[in-house]
Amino acid sequence: MLFCDRALLGLGLVALLPLASSVGISKVQHQQGFYPISLIEQFPNPHWLENLAVRHDGQILATSASTPGIFLVDQKKARSPVAIAEIPDATGALGIVELEQDIFYVIGANWTLVTLTNLAFPSKIWKVDLRPLQISAQGVVTRGATVSLVADLLSKRFANTLTRLGPKDNTAILVSDSSIGHIFRLDVTTRASTVVLSDATTLPPVSGGLGLGVSGIHVYGSDLFYANAGAQEFFKVPISLKTGQPTGPATLIVNNTFIDDFDLSRDGKKAWGATNPLNTLVEIDITGKIAKTVATNLFNATAVVLGRTSDDYNSVYVVDGGGLSIPFSNPSVRGGSISRVNVC
Repeated sequence: MLFCDRALLGLGLVALLPLASSVGISKVQHQQGFYPISLIEQFPNPHWLENLAVRHDGQILATSASTPGIFLVDQKKARSPVAIAEIPDATGALGIVELEQDIFYVIGANWTLVTLTNLAFPSKIWKVDLRPLQISAQGVVTRGATVSLVADLLSKRFANTLTRLGPKDNTAILVSDSSIGHIFRLDVTTRASTVVLSDATTLPPVSGGLGLGVSGIHVYGSDLFYANAGAQEFFKVPISLKTGQPTGPATLIVNNTFIDDFDLSRDGKKAWGATNPLNTLVEIDITGKIAKTVATNLFNATAVVLGRTSDDYNSVYVVDGGGLSIPFSNPSVRGGSISRVNVC
């Protein structure tokens, strides 16, 4: 039996990419034996879902590039998604990560000036505290989550995804900047930030890739796993769990594999990646350095997270954008959705 690993990370934005055929993105070879997939929630159009996290009780939190709202989906209750918080000074929300139970950190972004040739936008990190949250049986928020500013990322261009630095560290997160192509450490209490990784493995490729570098990031043990979307490569590097700085060279796990964001198995031997414009979910055998497609028909799949309860222990959840739409307030192929894929 495969033991799968939970990770609550905000998983990545490459929402500005057109279909794979128009940008020369390598396609992972499709193999027989796709995993069972089921639709959990279909959002109305327009709604580009960007990232997600799973709470301790199995409820799903989803961020949307189309709106600054944070949405709660409760699979045990037959009701529409509930907007439980709104990020100020933002037109959309990206990466999300939990540091303490029901205390999440979210990237708020303002897309006002974003185009296919200008991927820079102002962004901020916000703390979203769900502990005060109260929702009535009818799905009405009677007491909302508390939202407070953590840091204004004035020097960043494309803050994308988040991950906690260490399993017992409730003060430090790592943030990817996909435009500059670096990963920085942010102390959520002091607001101090330091670039911890910026090299050929994280930078956007010199040509192609739409100027995108490092996208999804995740710490497992003392290794930082990360995807370079523009280069279509997936790496790991040993790091200090105190500083976030590398303690050794990076290892290439797979290439020719487009990954927007991903999650890891509980034993750290597999990764599941959302391929955004390829509309698929890929499974990566980290030891064998092999990638294969395990689910399809996920329109612009943007992020993946493993289940946390006994009911979904062997499943991952995938959010998608529903199809390309720029700006994100425009209708796309359909509204974004949340799907469940049984991977074990």
